[in-house]
Amino acid sequence: MDVALLETYEALPSMSLLGKLGGCMQLAGQILGMGSWFKRHPVQHAISVVTAAAAELRQQHGMHKVGLQGYCYGGKVGVMMAAKPQCVDAVCSAHPGLIKIPEDIQAVQVPLQFICAASDAQFPEKTRTAAQQLLQEKSPGLGRFILYPGTKHGFAVRGSKADPAVNAAREDALRQGLSFFKQHLTGAQPPTQTGQAAAAGKPVGVVLT
Repeated sequence: MDVALLETYEALPSMSLLGKLGGCMQLAGQILGMGSWFKRHPVQHAISVVTAAAAELRQQHGMHKVGLQGYCYGGKVGVMMAAKPQCVDAVCSAHPGLIKIPEDIQAVQVPLQFICAASDAQFPEKTRTAAQQLLQEKSPGLGRFILYPGTKHGFAVRGSKADPAVNAAREDALRQGLSFFKQHLTGAQPPTQTGQAAAAGKPVGVVLT
């Protein structure tokens, strides 16, 4: 849903007058459709589902630490869950939407990594910069932001494999997420030129949203 909306929005400046009229009508319909979807899937409900999943990993599967990987709408859920250290120990949020500045960021209490698209109406530069500054002021090192030039919202999960640059960004975003969780859930050192240190110790789990 959000992909079609963003493509229409980005194409508006280059459209003819008649095309802009049709584009605006299409955009309005897509926004209304998204509003209906969000009403059926409130963030607080998603948070309750993720909270239960994290608790099950710990209590029934013996996970010592739990991470959360969120994409788009799930990225918002991830940021909200980063305020719950009793539930998750680290969060990676890829091109999130609906982030509220400053309240969502000020509440963060666990390490939070952002995978950022260069062109993203859902998480624009202004919001990204404000979030980065707030996390730096709260606790240096609490937040990490990785920006991928030439990418758009959603690239980390649905980036085109036919576009070498976008595909490379998508694959690197996955590697960065894995490295982040190894570091904060197992204590492994960040990757170096000689490779990633082997993870060891107690079992850990990651919830995907």
